[in-house]
Amino acid sequence: MGRIERLLIVAGPTAAGKSTLLDRLAADPLFFEQKLGIENLREWPRIGANRLVAPSDARFDGLIVHYDFLWAPGHSSTPVPLTARAGSLVREAREVCVVTLWTPAERLLRQLIKGKLRAAAPPGMGQEAKAALFRLLPNAAIRCLAAAAPLGRLNRCLPARQLLHHLSLLPIYSRPERVAAVYRRWFEICDADMSVKHHAVVECDKAVAFYSRDEWEARSQVRPP
Repeated sequence: MGRIERLLIVAGPTAAGKSTLLDRLAADPLFFEQKLGIENLREWPRIGANRLVAPSDARFDGLIVHYDFLWAPGHSSTPVPLTARAGSLVREAREVCVVTLWTPAERLLRQLIKGKLRAAAPPGMGQEAKAALFRLLPNAAIRCLAAAAPLGRLNRCLPARQLLHHLSLLPIYSRPERVAAVYRRWFEICDADMSVKHHAVVECDKAVAFYSRDEWEARSQVRPP
């Protein structure tokens, strides 16, 4: 197996804006190097969410992984540990750093509808038809559809269908306290993962801001019961 000196996991829920954050990182690597204490980020290869296997004959000084912690067959609302989907990469890495992208519920919901349901991604006739349908429906109608459909059962039967996954997230993203609970569970998973040496919380809106866990709690505006 190859070896990875430093592994940077850019993590967040579906539609959080991880690709946008990675584009920001590529555009201003010095800013992120300073915040994360990492060098030469511009030279690190980037692996997409669906390529989570390290080449067996490769060696990396650094590698960046785009990680949707809510995407896995049969999952929708429970964060998926790194070991479940990126275990081979984590085991190959000497040092693992996680950057979690915090996206408030209102923006998550907007980006999920606009970027996933109303967009034809990946391209294809079925995706074009899906996007056209959802562009015709107002937001309220889309949320009613998600509430009425037997999504849990369908998702268990068809776990790889992205449409079902996206619809199943609508009730979660519609409630800030549920979004905050999902993030808290992800933080707990990372805290328990002995391979994670550093963990930063980042918000990517008009500017990129780094937060401590306490600052994140204040910004999430939802306290645990």
